Amino acid sequence: MAGEESGNEILIKNLCGEFEVDAEEDEMCKIKMETVKILGAEDERSVIYVRDIDGTTADGTFASCKIETEDDDYKNKEYILQLQGESLKQISRECKIMYEPNPPTAIVEYCFAEDDVWRLSNVSEDACTHYIGSKFKNWQEMIKNPTCEAALRRMVEIGLITTIFDPLAFPNPVVENKDEDPWLAKDDRGKYVNIPHPVKALRIWNTDTQSYADVAGRLVGAPPVEEEAQYWGEMMAYLREHFPEEMERVEAAIKKSEETN
Repeated sequence: MAGEESGNEILIKNLCGEFEVDAEEDEMCKIKMETVKILGAEDERSVIYVRDIDGTTADGTFASCKIETEDDDYKNKEYILQLQGESLKQISRECKIMYEPNPPTAIVEYCFAEDDVWRLSNVSEDACTHYIGSKFKNWQEMIKNPTCEAALRRMVEIGLITTIFDPLAFPNPVVENKDEDPWLAKDDRGKYVNIPHPVKALRIWNTDTQSYADVAGRLVGAPPVEEEAQYWGEMMAYLREHFPEEMERVEAAIKKSEETN
């Protein structure tokens, strides 16, 4: 019958009655039973969690829940559990900036323009906001002081970056052959250098609306949209002045590539 609970769903809810969530400073908290929600295998979040979080299983049903606490920092968080065999496991992801475990619902998701695939990042929303305030200066340093000509060429090809990037926080898709990875450049010593890979969009799960909410990804300090062309023109002039020989080769190679394609 439509709406009838499966055996796994019944088992999960029974187990939730005895399960305690590790919420804060090793404090175990009871689950609010009325908030337990089963996520189907085809649910977008289930697909992302199985693909991106170590310790999850493809055949394990996920459930979301809240906990019994008066602490404002935790009572509105939505925790994720997964049925593995006949027991529940709490699923979490550590923020690589704050070094704190979080439920995946409190971790920012991101996508790149090349494939529009949503992925789970390694940062919480607070950490992401902090990063957005500093990464434009980081990009300026990278392009004004390139480690090698190969890196300079890739950054010139990409152009002005105005959205968040970081290979640790927002990992690139895995490429088996590093020499074919468009976001790596090999310097004169054979060392691979990370090339800034800007995200297209960010989002996070909103526990109140039970839907995704956009997260601002534009970098603090980036020029206004209407001034981007002027800014990039000035940056190109700077690079031609300070790296004349390299830029001559870089621009010739880019032009040749564009003509070929």
